This record gives sequence, C-alpha cells and structure tokens, in this order.
Amino acid sequence: MAGAESQVGGRLLGQGVYGCTFEPAPRCAGGRVFRDIGGRPAVGKVTVEDIGDELAAGRRVMALPMASAYFALPTVGCRPEMPLADPDASRCRVLTEATEEKRRSMEMLVLPAAGQQIVQWGAADPARMAANFVRIFVHLLEGMVLYQDAGYVHNDIHEGNILVDERGVARYIDFGLAFRPAGVRTWEDANLGRTFRPKYIWQAPEVHAWRMALGGVSVRHGVAQLAAVNEEYGRLEAQYPARPSALASLHAFMSRDRYVAAGDFGGFARAYGPLFDSWRIGLCMWFQWNDLLRFGGIRETALWQRYRERVRAVIGGLTEFDPRRRWSARRALAVLDPGNRMAAAPAPTAPVRA
Repeated sequence: MAGAESQVGGRLLGQGVYGCTFEPAPRCAGGRVFRDIGGRPAVGKVTVEDIGDELAAGRRVMALPMASAYFALPTVGCRPEMPLADPDASRCRVLTEATEEKRRSMEMLVLPAAGQQIVQWGAADPARMAANFVRIFVHLLEGMVLYQDAGYVHNDIHEGNILVDERGVARYIDFGLAFRPAGVRTWEDANLGRTFRPKYIWQAPEVHAWRMALGGVSVRHGVAQLAAVNEEYGRLEAQYPARPSALASLHAFMSRDRYVAAGDFGGFARAYGPLFDSWRIGLCMWFQWNDLLRFGGIRETALWQRYRERVRAVIGGLTEFDPRRRWSARRALAVLDPGNRMAAAPAPTAPVRA
C-alpha cells in the first residue's frame, strides 16, 4: 500500500456497484500521474471489473469518424495506488470494503473529464438546460446513429453515462457492455446478464420480458424484479396516457414474436438490439424534459412553442414498449431535426475491425 506522500487522488465524483470515479485521476502503479488528456482534465475510474472489454470497445469507437465529438473514450488502463488514508478514497464504498487481495486487482480507466452527468448539468442550471435541450438531444441521436451504423449497441446508456461539458456538448461514456448484434448467439454474448442491476427501468422492456419468459433468474428473484419493473412501467404509462397500455403492448409482442417463439436469442438481438439503445436514450431525455416542465420554466420559452410536439413524438417513439414499433435513432433524428444529414440513409462504409 502506498504511503501518504504518494497520494494524488482527487475528489470523489461518484460511485456505482463496482467502482468509483475521481478527478483528477489517482496515481497509477509505478508513479504515473494523469493530470490531463489532450489538455483536458482527466478522470480516473477505479473498478473491480475487468476493463479489457471497455478498452477494446473504446479502440473500436475511436476508429469512427468524428468520434471525439460524441464519445469520451478511455485511453489508459492501469492499476492504481489507492491509499485509504486519502480522505476521498475512504468515501468510496467499493474501495473501503474491498479485501487486500481484491484491492490489488483493481484497475483504472483514465478518460477526459468531459463535463457533468447530464442530470447534474440540468439540475445545476435549468434555464441553461432549457436553452440547450433540443441541441443536446439532437447531438445524442447523431452519436447513436454513428455508433449503430458501425454495427454496435452501447447497451449501458443512462443518466450517469452521458456527460455534458461547459459548452453544452454531450458525450457518451462507458463502452464496457457494448456488443455487436451480428455476433450474438446467446444472452451472455450481449452482456445482458451483467446489466441486470437495481435500476431496472433502464433495461429495454423486451429484455426483461425475455428473461422472465425464458428463465435465467430464480423464481423468488424473478417475482421481485417483475414487481419492480411493473411499478416503474406503471409510472411511465401514467405519464404518457395517449398511447396503448404499455404492458398489454409488451405482452402482445412477446406472444407473437417469432424469435421469442423459437427461443432464438441471436435473432432477437440482431432484430431488436439497436432498439435497446433507443429505449435508453428516450428514457433519459424524457426524464430531463419532465424536470424542465416541473422546474425549469420551459413553457415560457420559444423552444417550447417550436419543439414541444416534436419532442413529445420523439420521446414517445423511442420509449414504445413494443420494439417492432419503437423508433430507431435515425428515425427520431429525422423528426426532431428535419434535414439533418445524419438522418439520411448511411453511405456504404468498410466495417470497423474488432
């Protein structure tokens, strides 16, 4: 364990189930200190999870055109020296509860500090979010069109994995659970077992329904999950009364879909995988929109008058419970920003190498 004289870890930005993030990044083994990446402050994500998948996915994303405009990518992997005497390190539950053996196995991703999580950015200044909401939404849809055209599904979009910088530019982070639908044969191939965490609402409804219909969880655990999911879906349904019953729509899909009937998860993922991300983007921006309606005074702005029907249509399309009717990122972009060049059909491109 490193001595106090070598501590470089910064303030604790946040923590999840498997790790914590710090700014600036803590010192790496061997004494390397990452103050910045390309002149921008660096953040260190210390985790007990294997970072290999995220680094590999980051390298693939980096090959996409305009990648840095839409994604904040990890560039370094290392094992950090994280002395628990560091005041902020001691607040990280994952670090303080880890055994010495587990602590030695922790690894760190270093990525540019691309801003605040979108929910924090919006809460800090609702008027600023109101002025930038549509631009941020368009930018996120463009990034997802770019990513999906390259043949990938992010699979872990939520309010904590979208960062917004001081200029109002939004970027996706955390590609460790990404998958390529073309290569999926099993549930595990799509990294879905690792995403079934307490925030049930972020997982696309058909993924929950598949798991409940075809097993994969204990009966007791399954009942608890289903109750939590139904409660969350009921809240969404109450906020969007104009469309058909959400659960009835989902049940109709599961009872008629040919991939479900055949137990063919590979076909299921190839047909609907990109729409898992549609659900997540729609839900994230729905939450921001609702916050503005409640607290931000957006109804007094010209943006509200110009975009409210489009925003409502796009959010409704992205969060449709039946994936056969759910909107793709490209369709949503075409409605929200008519004439956007990225909403046009993709030009043929060489596949990105895995």
